[in-house]
Formats: sequence, structure tokens, C-alpha cells
Amino acid sequence: MDISPLAEFRGSVRRASCPKCQGLFEPDAGNLVEALYLRAGLNDVV
Repeated sequence: MDISPLAEFRGSVRRASCPKCQGLFEPDAGNLVEALYLRAGLNDVV
């Protein structure tokens, strides 16, 4: 499976785009929180 790291995705909280397939999708709240934690350098969501 060829996937992009979460940090490489672009867009907004309403719509994100994948850098590999250029597809657009609506992220769910859990994934948004995980992305914020990853960007902050935290590995685990508590």
C-alpha cells in the first residue's frame, strides 16, 4: 500500500487533499486531533 504521511496532507478542516493521488476528502474529527498531535511532535493521543 502506497500511503502519504499525515503531515504531507494539505487543505482545511472541511476538506483535505492527498499529495499522492490528489484526491479530496472530508476528514473526521478523530483524524484531525491525531494530525494536530503529530504536528506538535506527540506520538500518542491520550
